[in-house]
Amino acid sequence: MKRQISNAFAPPASQTSLLRGKRLPNNYFIDMDDLTNGIREEPIKMLRQYRAVSEVANIDLSVVEDMIEGLQVLDFDWTYLYVNNAVVRQIKKTREELLGHTLIEIFPDVENTNVFSALKKCMEERTFLHFENEFTYSDGTVSWFELSIQPAPQGILILSVDITDRKKAEAEIKKLNEELELKVEERTALLTELNKELESFSYSVSHDLRAPLRVINGYLTILEGNQDARLDESIKTFLKRIRNNVEKMDALIHALLAFAKLGRKEVRKIKVNMKMLAENIAQDFKAMNPHKAEILIGNLDEASADAMLIKQVFINLLSNAIKYSTYSEAPRVEIDSYKKDGTIVYSFRDNGVGFDMTYADKLFGIFQRMHPEGQFEGTGVGLAIVQRIINKHGGKVWAEGKPGEGAVFYFSLPE
Repeated sequence: MKRQISNAFAPPASQTSLLRGKRLPNNYFIDMDDLTNGIREEPIKMLRQYRAVSEVANIDLSVVEDMIEGLQVLDFDWTYLYVNNAVVRQIKKTREELLGHTLIEIFPDVENTNVFSALKKCMEERTFLHFENEFTYSDGTVSWFELSIQPAPQGILILSVDITDRKKAEAEIKKLNEELELKVEERTALLTELNKELESFSYSVSHDLRAPLRVINGYLTILEGNQDARLDESIKTFLKRIRNNVEKMDALIHALLAFAKLGRKEVRKIKVNMKMLAENIAQDFKAMNPHKAEILIGNLDEASADAMLIKQVFINLLSNAIKYSTYSEAPRVEIDSYKKDGTIVYSFRDNGVGFDMTYADKLFGIFQRMHPEGQFEGTGVGLAIVQRIINKHGGKVWAEGKPGEGAVFYFSLPE
């Protein structure tokens, strides 16, 4: 049965709001004692119950009627005592359908919902609750509301904010993120598979190419060693060129094999004394490849790395520095390290021919050469191997240089 409702809950029609249709300022709070028992008092006296009253002292209570947030009051029997315009819009019911009727009459299945359990807890225990709730209308449409429930002398007060648009945006963002993550996973899996196929192909091709080279080399040895063969000087010159190119091809295939094997090699990190490693490699270079370069090794920081792989990095960078310093009057290579942003950075500085920074991005590509092949020997794979090893360690490689003024090659490792 519909109950008789006092006009105490309706703001005076003669009063006009200075903030009609606008939100109450942040942190305002309504004292329900005053709202439900004293609403007939003078508006200014009532508004003093709001926080930050200095900002709204000239606003009458009709602002509650037209504020964006829904405001409703239920008594201890779950009867609607008051609803503002926002609640009418949110619930999609008229005032006549709500006031004087119980919540259970309006929503017959509400007692079986989580939101009713929350309302009941607040009603019985006189506690404050704040949560988000999904509401399904009779036509099947869904809206989301942010609810703030607090005890009132007559029962409970509910403030509701429609957050449907925000929830839709969050759901869309979540969906896009999930789709993006799925695409990243798919692309990663595809790239991993392609890399495996490429490594397998490179290994197979490189291995198979060495067989015919050995045959060619064998025939060259027979021809050159045959004393009965009458070979004029031009033929001997051609044979020598063939052998030189066979040796270059063999070196290139060997480098390609080494590059392909890196993809299969597992990184086994240990504590590496980088200074000792650099000193041993420098001594080996002196013994096996006599050169006139002065090698200066600083107090290098220790690192956690795969000893064999990082040794290859040092060999490649040191040989690279020595090679490109060959034509300097006093070749010099400086190896040093420093710490930066949680990483250890190692540098190999030379005073050689340097390079144009315009082409710096090509330095670490496989088979990339910055200088004519006849000027400096090499396969064009050494720096590509360096980059792959450092990448497997979770580090980075880069270089700086200037034509005629030398170069500095850097690599970083996690500290």
